[in-house]
Amino acid sequence: MAKRPEKRNLPLHIITGTTNVVRVGDCVLMRPSENDKAPYVARVDKIEADKNKHTFVHVTWYYRPEESMGGRREFHGSKELFLSDHHDVQSAYTIEGKCTVHTFKNYTKLKCVGPDDYYSRFEYKVATGDFIPDRVAVYCKCEMPYNPDDLMVQCEHCKDWYHPGCVGLTTEQTKQLAEFVCSDCSASLKKSVNTPVPLSSGKVLTELACFFSCCAKAPEEVSGAVVKMDEDSFHHAHQDFVQCTALELMPVLFIYYLISVVSCFCQ
Repeated sequence: MAKRPEKRNLPLHIITGTTNVVRVGDCVLMRPSENDKAPYVARVDKIEADKNKHTFVHVTWYYRPEESMGGRREFHGSKELFLSDHHDVQSAYTIEGKCTVHTFKNYTKLKCVGPDDYYSRFEYKVATGDFIPDRVAVYCKCEMPYNPDDLMVQCEHCKDWYHPGCVGLTTEQTKQLAEFVCSDCSASLKKSVNTPVPLSSGKVLTELACFFSCCAKAPEEVSGAVVKMDEDSFHHAHQDFVQCTALELMPVLFIYYLISVVSCFCQ
């Protein structure tokens, strides 16, 4: 006669005193050993019953930041958890309820965060205290990872995010802003406004090159036509050129103009 297995796998477990059903892959809240502590959070990997019909769950624990070697840091959110490599077997009767551990991206998209909503963006190695990934994107002048609990404001130009306190703003001031431009972008914008138009820019260079080319060449070399560069011709050419030139360039252009006049009459 075949020996009856001591344990058998179960497809589900109903939480004691409720109608909530727990299946493999669900995240659950488990009763802590001390009453003043928050419930432990775990992922159910397997459900089984022994020959005495006691139900057990194989779980992978989530650690809160304060339970890790490095402790809680400024960028850790109040609902942040680390998926650890700590596996365990617990009585199913210690399960108090179900919860949801979201990916970090999905958590930030929630319109309303409930009491049983958590998120995880790191895996945690209990023996070494290492995290996977070991680095994440940083923001603001303080160069800290994003904490979804903190208010941040985005610069309209560089698209980076800043904590109000790091840019000299209060929470109320930030909420009333119609648009925010960081100090670096603001300085760059002011500099670009006050910078003279370079000689190599667009239409100015084209007009400048054509005008001085006409003045420096012999009449028969200009587009195959005979151009008589008398006083009237210079006067009209000069007027047309000035109309397409920025006022900031006038001192430089005047020098070029004098050189072209001398060059033309010396030929």
